[in-house]
Amino acid sequence: MRRLIGIGLPALVLLAALMATAWLIQTRPRVEAKPPEETVWPVETVAVRPASHRPEILLFGEIVASREAELRALVAGQVVETSPALLEGAAVKADALVVAIDPFEYRATLEERRAQLVEARARTAEIEARRKAEVDALAWDRRQLELNERDANRKTELFGKGTGTEKALDDARLAMMRQRVVVEGRANAVTALVAQLDQQRAAIERMAVGVRRAERDLENTRLTAPFDGILREIQVAVGKRLAIGDRVAILADPAGYEARVFLPDADYGRLTAAGDALEGRSAKLVWRTGELTEAVSAEIARIGPRISAGTGGVNLYARLAAGPASQRLRPGAFVELRLPDRKYDAAVRLPAAALYAGGTVYVVAEGRLQARAVELLARDGEHVLVKGALAEGERALVTRLTRIGPGLRVREPAT
Repeated sequence: MRRLIGIGLPALVLLAALMATAWLIQTRPRVEAKPPEETVWPVETVAVRPASHRPEILLFGEIVASREAELRALVAGQVVETSPALLEGAAVKADALVVAIDPFEYRATLEERRAQLVEARARTAEIEARRKAEVDALAWDRRQLELNERDANRKTELFGKGTGTEKALDDARLAMMRQRVVVEGRANAVTALVAQLDQQRAAIERMAVGVRRAERDLENTRLTAPFDGILREIQVAVGKRLAIGDRVAILADPAGYEARVFLPDADYGRLTAAGDALEGRSAKLVWRTGELTEAVSAEIARIGPRISAGTGGVNLYARLAAGPASQRLRPGAFVELRLPDRKYDAAVRLPAAALYAGGTVYVVAEGRLQARAVELLARDGEHVLVKGALAEGERALVTRLTRIGPGLRVREPAT
């Protein structure tokens, strides 16, 4: 009996627990399931306003000198004098002395060349006097030959008539032959003197060239500035010996500073396809130095000679307007250039976030998104210019959504 009671009691407890659990399940409160609500996304929009726009192309580059000269030694020698302005960044005037090379050897060479020229001219005068004397003597010898020929002819006639002797005839003929030899010798002497004169005149010309070269070398011992400019990369000092062609410094014309910027070939093709000339187009140059930002007016002066295959673009050169800022600029300064793009009519300017892949802009209509296909015309900083199925007054979505599509429910902020 005790065994039956020990087995039945736990069974009764378990059965009571099961019945209590069933009763609790049957009597628990019922919660009705609510249908899922559609998500409403808060967004921002802007009004669509088609208009004419001319965006700016932001380009980067550096300041360069349009006119720059490498000052090099034209003669060799030791530097004996330099300009007080021979300093990095110093300004020099045109024709001002930059460096002077010891002129002693060049002055001595010039004096020697001049003395040789004087000697050659004196030698020429001497030969000319001898030639003149020989010409005069040749004239007398020819007259003497004429007399000898007449005498020989007369002796020949007399001998033919039997009144002259054979010896007299032979003497006359011998005298005539001797005089002919004298005349030929004198004529050859005159010819030789004329040749000597030609040689001497050629020598004088050669020596005159030597004198001019020596004069120029002496003049080139003083190296001067070819134009007003700023000096940099100074490489000489008093006492340094220079060889011909050694660089002294670089002279840059501050009045000819330009901004050299890189224009991508896509922008270059678009600008030139519009038919407007790039040369002469106004632009704005921005120079940032620390916390200071300065703007300088500029004008496109010319286009680079070739499109680089490596970088895919062309260089533009912008001439800076005169002013305090442009005078402070130096070659190598990094600058920005804002160049007006072509004009786009009936274009819509929107924040760049409004344009989605595939050329799609979403507009809000009755609280839901609708897709509009557009064409990207140009970029203007953080904005884009588009044209397509956008009606004036529509509200274009500018909030960037990761999961977006037509029909998405959105809510604009209350105005």
